[in-house]
Amino acid sequence: MNKKVEFVMELGRLLLQSGAETYRIEESMERCGCAFGMKKLEAYATTSVVMLTYYDDEEEQKSHFRRIRERDLDLEKITSLNDLSRKVSHKQVSLEEANKQLRQIEGSSSTISYGLTTIIAGINGGLIALLNNSGALEAIMAFIVVVITFLIIRAIKVEQVLFFKEMAIGMIGATLAVLLYKVIPFNIAPVIVGLMLIAIPSIQMVNAVRDLSSGDLTSGALRGLEAAGLTAALFSGVGIVLSFSKVPFQEGYSSLMAVNPLKAAVLAIMIALLFNIFLKSPMKSLVFTAFASLFGLVTFLFFSKIGFSLTASVFFGALAVAITSELSARICKIPTTAFIVAGFVPLLPGLWFYKSMSLLVVGDLAGYIEPLTQGIAIILAIGFSAAIATIFFRKFVNNLFFKPKKDCPVVDKQSKSF
Repeated sequence: MNKKVEFVMELGRLLLQSGAETYRIEESMERCGCAFGMKKLEAYATTSVVMLTYYDDEEEQKSHFRRIRERDLDLEKITSLNDLSRKVSHKQVSLEEANKQLRQIEGSSSTISYGLTTIIAGINGGLIALLNNSGALEAIMAFIVVVITFLIIRAIKVEQVLFFKEMAIGMIGATLAVLLYKVIPFNIAPVIVGLMLIAIPSIQMVNAVRDLSSGDLTSGALRGLEAAGLTAALFSGVGIVLSFSKVPFQEGYSSLMAVNPLKAAVLAIMIALLFNIFLKSPMKSLVFTAFASLFGLVTFLFFSKIGFSLTASVFFGALAVAITSELSARICKIPTTAFIVAGFVPLLPGLWFYKSMSLLVVGDLAGYIEPLTQGIAIILAIGFSAAIATIFFRKFVNNLFFKPKKDCPVVDKQSKSF
């Protein structure tokens, strides 16, 4: 029994450390524990702790917990752990083999080096700048700013220092952009946006919405606060530099609505593909992610052309991404996060928030409200779309088409991650 408990606790710990959603952690632990014969099993996870209670053969209650102090974002590792928990719950592997595979997953490293990941992030920053109605010069500057910023962050070893890392990215990136602007004048806005959308805590945002949609109010609220705090730290770092630099904001912040539709479609596909690689997603998710991003963009442009507001158009575009991602997750047996985050990136209101921040630091307290409100409305529209798709698929579609095997039932629990 000790080995069984150890496996379940280590599975939960690794899922949480890799950035998995709370409901996925809890259900994976419960299904594996149930397959091992644990009685009246309950698992509970927050943003920093996993807990397990069960009754042994003498009907005595046992409790275990693990504190997690360091976390990373590794969708490839989450997928591997999810596959292993599925095998265990379906009794396809022995306990010894399951433990062996668990250690292999824990010791595995990404197939993509940090240097290559940094180059991919730089290219994606340039593509995001192009998607925000900029030219080739701004794309090149965005590439330079993102690459150098990430290399400096790695050199000063602050990857695991939450909030400080995001503020440092904002300050270093904005400083580099301002210095380059002083040498070769260009539109600095899309360059900063390219940096911010690469560094923004997108997975934390999506996981917060999905946890809240699953009824995990505590974890959802904590993840939401964490995402808000990390975003505020990132924007504060940029704002501090801009307040001293006095670089004027240049208009032309209409983003996707001002870009040629064909160009926007190609950029959206490329951004989604590269962002998925940057987030260490499984390679088999790339084609589906590209389709989700393209479908979301086409939907957004369609509703924009027929007269819907920007916020409403983003909502329907994000809903298309969310629905496609949920379907892709069930087809590929990969967590939805591997598809949905990259698909949302082209729809994020980076330039609206940048304009609001630029006006705020120069003291235009009346002017900064409008773009800030628009940006928040777009974020809420994307969040609502993700919540609607999540609830619909878990409550209805799972029961109709994707019912799990009954090898290991969990009392009063409805299928979520399986």
